[in-house]
Amino acid sequence: MSRSRPARAVAVLLTALALAAAAAALEPGKPLPPGPEGELLAVDAERARALIDADLTALRELCGDELRFVHANGVIETKYVLLAALESGRLDYLSIDTSGETVRVYGEAGVVSGNAVVRVRMPSGKRRRIDNVYTAVYAKRDGAWRLVAYQSTLADKTPAIAD
Repeated sequence: MSRSRPARAVAVLLTALALAAAAAALEPGKPLPPGPEGELLAVDAERARALIDADLTALRELCGDELRFVHANGVIETKYVLLAALESGRLDYLSIDTSGETVRVYGEAGVVSGNAVVRVRMPSGKRRRIDNVYTAVYAKRDGAWRLVAYQSTLADKTPAIAD
């Protein structure tokens, strides 16, 4: 699907505004790293915010059509299945608190990994806390970063034992 130049410019402007808002929410007063690393941290924060708010409009822009989203329980969803789950309420993120993020940029691709404490409401109505480690892979297209792969894994809570 091809966009007109004005529509593309509006999309880029809206993405920039959303990134600025997401950056402020990361850690107020703490500047983001310069360049694409900071852009990716802001986009990843916007991804978390959009999931919590079930902001389907933002997620349609943030996610590439080929997205493969692997949940900590091993369930794999495409972009469209993920959006439908959020829209129906089957998937209900209450909060996502990330920490320890690392960012790597490889030209037009970038990887954000870190820890996440995710609180969800299950379809039964029961709330659950899930401690994850995650990796999010982004590709830069038309001047904006798009989530193309995401995988989370339950965090190991076993204390480290020295040899």
